Amino acid sequence: MHRLVVVVLANLPAVAFADPEATLEQEARALVLPAEAAHGFHAAAFAQLASGTTDRAAESTLGAGGELRYTGDLCDYVRVGGQGRLSHRDGAHASAEQWASACLPIFGISVMDVGHHLEWDVRPSLLAPLQLRAGTNRHETVTYRWQLLRAPLANVLDGAVRGEAAKEDLAPPPPMTAEEKAALPQGDAVVFDVRVEHEALWGAGRMLVVRDRAEAVPFGYIRRHAAAWGEARDFSVEIGSGGGDFVERGATIHVWFLRLENLELGPLYATGGLGIASADAGAFLPPDAHGIARRQVDVTRPRAELALETGGTKIHGHVRATHDAAVMPDGYVTVDARITAGLAVPMRDLVLRLDGAIARTDVLVPEVRAIRAVTGGGSLALARHLTGNLDATLQLDVARSFYATDTFAPRWGVDAFAAVQAKVGR
Repeated sequence: MHRLVVVVLANLPAVAFADPEATLEQEARALVLPAEAAHGFHAAAFAQLASGTTDRAAESTLGAGGELRYTGDLCDYVRVGGQGRLSHRDGAHASAEQWASACLPIFGISVMDVGHHLEWDVRPSLLAPLQLRAGTNRHETVTYRWQLLRAPLANVLDGAVRGEAAKEDLAPPPPMTAEEKAALPQGDAVVFDVRVEHEALWGAGRMLVVRDRAEAVPFGYIRRHAAAWGEARDFSVEIGSGGGDFVERGATIHVWFLRLENLELGPLYATGGLGIASADAGAFLPPDAHGIARRQVDVTRPRAELALETGGTKIHGHVRATHDAAVMPDGYVTVDARITAGLAVPMRDLVLRLDGAIARTDVLVPEVRAIRAVTGGGSLALARHLTGNLDATLQLDVARSFYATDTFAPRWGVDAFAAVQAKVGR
């Protein structure tokens, strides 16, 4: 499969690392709608005109989109955006993407967040892990998150001590002094952080499959922080978080015993976690000698993550290794071991970004022989400032991917596009 697309877009954004779950449409809009770390109101709009070849067929595309966003201390309080595309390749094809979320701090001690993301006839990128279908996908996700208690750690500890004293009918201790509070970590304690997600895959005007996801973190800690290159890198700790994914004929149950994110080790940011995941799919088999009925596919594997990131305003790089097992919406299980890495070099009028990935994936399909495949490849992005709000961009993805074919057997594919782009926003 070969794709060569020339794109005329509607200001050169900061180039972030590729989203490992990105679709081709997400990759295109990431060039003009990057993540914003600064507080305050952000608005942007863009237009796109594209032409080239996709899947050995000539393609022309007209697209437009935009986003409104207000970023606060705890989250994006409001975010609304979308994009639409009309393409011609062996006939007319329309695709769209819409996203919206709202975050509400409650009395300064609790945070609630709801969101919705719709993708209509979008195509997976070559470097994405196996989770969508080859070709076009119609994918809808509704999310809900509630941090029951989120408050400065010193206040939570002070309140806990007073609460215990009241239970024992003891005289309450004196309040913490400012010096005592300053000696404690200055982040927020989080008690009972709940995350729920409902995913649906659509096709031919009807819902095909559904996956429900849930995660609960009994105790956590978050300290806001921005890295030297300008992106948010909040330090967080999660203790005993667990949850699961549930589809019509399968499920995953997983737990993180401990997970740390963005721990500062000198110039490095370290992320790591260790846990376990158990996934199953297919019909139930007759009960075994112990009376336990298992599904046709039933695996338990360690769950692990280790990542390092470093850099500044002139260079920024990362490497990440993960291992996990999960059930997919279509009712099969993957066991995925993956290493990803990236390097970004921003210069005065030029930004260079390199991304790479290599993975070994076991695809366990009920009543089908297990498929084991090695996939991976690289991505090159160049962004050159031309004049005013105009920039030129070149992006090239070369990978052995599940999405370069219509079957589970991966093969090599190439996605490439050159762009002249401009954006309006504030």
